[in-house]
Order: sequence, then C-alpha cells, then structure tokens
Amino acid sequence: MEVDEDQYLLANITNFGEYTDLKPPEKPIKKSKIEQKGVVEKEDLSIEKSALHEFLTEKCQITLKRAHFHSVERNSFVKIEERYKWVKEWQETDLDFESNCVFIDEATFHINMKRSYAWPGKRKRAVITAPKTRAKTTTIIGAISPYGIVNVKIKLSKVTAPSKKRKAANGSVQQTQTGKGGTLTGHYFNFLASTMDAMDKHEAFKGHYLIMDNAPIHKNKDIQLY
Repeated sequence: MEVDEDQYLLANITNFGEYTDLKPPEKPIKKSKIEQKGVVEKEDLSIEKSALHEFLTEKCQITLKRAHFHSVERNSFVKIEERYKWVKEWQETDLDFESNCVFIDEATFHINMKRSYAWPGKRKRAVITAPKTRAKTTTIIGAISPYGIVNVKIKLSKVTAPSKKRKAANGSVQQTQTGKGGTLTGHYFNFLASTMDAMDKHEAFKGHYLIMDNAPIHKNKDIQLY
C-alpha cells in the first residue's frame, strides 16, 4: 500500500512542531474542600455532599462506571497465558510506556452527542432531550508521546454522487453529492506515514515504539509491513 492523499483525505490540525506554541499553561492543583477547611473536632464534623463526592472520587478512587461485558474466552486460561507470554516477551526489550512510546488512536463524535449519565431527583428518571436527527460525524486521529502531541488530523469525507436521484420542488431531477464511509485502512495508513515523517524530523523520537489497539483497520498486512 502507498500513501494516497486523494483517495483517503486527512486535514492537518497540529503536529509536534506546533504543539509547544499551542500548549496551554498548566493549571495549579486545587486543594479539596476538606483540606481547605482544615482539621475539625469529631463532634463538630459536618461534611458537604460535594466534599464527600470529591473525597471518594479523588482520594479513594471510587467512581460509578458503566458496566462493560466481556466474552467468556477473554479471561480463559489460554488467553491469560497468551497475554502473560506477550508481556514477558516485551519486558525483555527496552520498551517503556513512559519514555519511548507514541500512542495512536482515533475518536469519533458529532455535535448532538449527550452525556450518558445524569443527576435526576430521587425516584425520577434521568431524561435528556436531544435532536431526533443524527448530526454529521467527525473523526480525528491523534498521536501523543511523553513529549506532547506528535500529530493530529481530521478525516475528510470523500464526496461521491449518491446512487439515487432526487426530484426537486420544481419538477427537475437533481443529484446532490454526499460524503460516505467511515475511517478506512487507507486513512490510518496515511496518518501513520505522516506521523512517522513528523517523528523523523526530531532526534528525540529515535527508537520510539508506536502503540495502537487491535482495531481491524490497525491490523492490515500493509500496515504491518510498513
């Protein structure tokens, strides 16, 4: 496979060379409400709900999460043994997640997205109003490292003619053009090529590993060979 920027369109958002100028200043660490109030006597102890919630989530690391269902084979003895051997194999290399790895992934969103959790009153259903029609979906692909952002691009839809013709109000037949298709292997291949080009320009990225998940578009043979 070769880089085909006409077939698999990507628009540049930022890269490592521009990141240092775009990076916002770090925010100071805020003290919790309990720390701000200081030590109090037991008989005078009065904790607000917000302070208790902050203590549970930040200090105790206890949060309410949506359940994720995994197949039985995921935690079978065979799979556990395979993952153990994989980890042991990479432990014998110089791979270090905190110093010499670049993490790559994509994210999809649209303007009508809403949160899946809410805070309704007691014994009331959590209802969130949202438009009935789905908005145009946008996909971004990004690469980050211990040094900051390496590369970020947005996938552009390839404009193609629809298979059906639509009749206009005045009776004439019109063919509108729409962008179809999700993120394909070609988009990911082009992004990998541009990311490696960006890394080659900086000596700090020499010998770094590219880390990605096992999505189908990441396991194409052309990507493995590249």
